Amino acid sequence: MKKGQAILVAPLQPHTLAAFRPWGILRELVARDLPRRKDKHVESLPCRSMQHLNVTATQGLIAAVVNFALLMVLYLLNMNLLAEWWVGILALLIIVVFMFTGTSAARSANGGSFSFGQAWFASMSVAFVAQVVSAALTMLLYQVIAPELPAVLEELTLEKTRAMMEGFGMSADLLEPQMAEIKTQMKEAYTWKGMAKNTAGGMVMWAVISLIVAAISKRTPKSEFA
Repeated sequence: MKKGQAILVAPLQPHTLAAFRPWGILRELVARDLPRRKDKHVESLPCRSMQHLNVTATQGLIAAVVNFALLMVLYLLNMNLLAEWWVGILALLIIVVFMFTGTSAARSANGGSFSFGQAWFASMSVAFVAQVVSAALTMLLYQVIAPELPAVLEELTLEKTRAMMEGFGMSADLLEPQMAEIKTQMKEAYTWKGMAKNTAGGMVMWAVISLIVAAISKRTPKSEFA
């Protein structure tokens, strides 16, 4: 090669360029796609939560209607039955059953997996709707359908309470003040104010029951490698 002569460089051939894979381009494309997928997932969460709430609210409404139908049947058969202790236990069991069915339905809508917190919230939603609607329907019964019913239930309950306390051997000096206090509480219980207070206080009990329902109904998501 002579001094000053230009050095010839052989042009790169197509097969030489093909040897260098465009990893950087692929990574850039994937990185751009990830945020879009994440945004779609986040946007679907409120819709899914509303769907769960609709399912549980429906179950709570059905539970309230079933309990009200039970009250109406007992009222038509014999209103004295409404003062029996097992009526309240039966109403409680009905709501518990619908708490399980409502949580199960919400879990199915979630794809079969449900955390403990999700299950507890679903169960509490059923209980809350059932309690509020039941209180409204009960007041409809007391104020519109059968206005004479509160007085009858008050008298029957006081008679049963007095007989129970006398059976325990309570003296008359202690019995009469207790009966007067119970009578005052019962008169308030059949009003809107008393019903609201009982409903609010009952939610503490339902919160505890919901813990049990959630512990039974929760399901962990299955692993892809299981």
